[in-house]
Amino acid sequence: LSRSVSLLTMVRNENPRAVSDSTLGPAARDLLITTRLLLDEPRLQDATTRPVLQDLELVLLQIIQARPAAPETQAAPRETMFETNLLPRVKAVVTASAAVGQLNENGDGLP
Repeated sequence: LSRSVSLLTMVRNENPRAVSDSTLGPAARDLLITTRLLLDEPRLQDATTRPVLQDLELVLLQIIQARPAAPETQAAPRETMFETNLLPRVKAVVTASAAVGQLNENGDGLP
C-alpha cells in the first residue's frame, strides 16, 4: 500500500493530463493486481481496510483507462480521489499496518 500512496500522490500533484502518462499506467496495473489479491484475501474482514481497497481499485482502474484524447478520463482518477478522501485513508491503513507489524516484532501485539 505504500507504493499506492506514492502513485496517488503523483496523480494528486500532477496535471490531469499526466494521468494518462505511460509511466502511471503500468504502475497502476501492478498495484491493481496487488489490490485485488488483498480484496480476495478471506482473512481481510476489517471494515475499515476493505472500503479503502475498493476505492483504491476504482482509482487504479481509472488511471489505467485514462486516454490522452479524452480529457474526462484524465480527470476522473483525481476527482474520485478527492471525493472519497482516498489518499489520507490509504495513508492511515499503511500507518496502522506498520504499527501492528512493530507490535508483533516486539512481542507486544497479536500473534
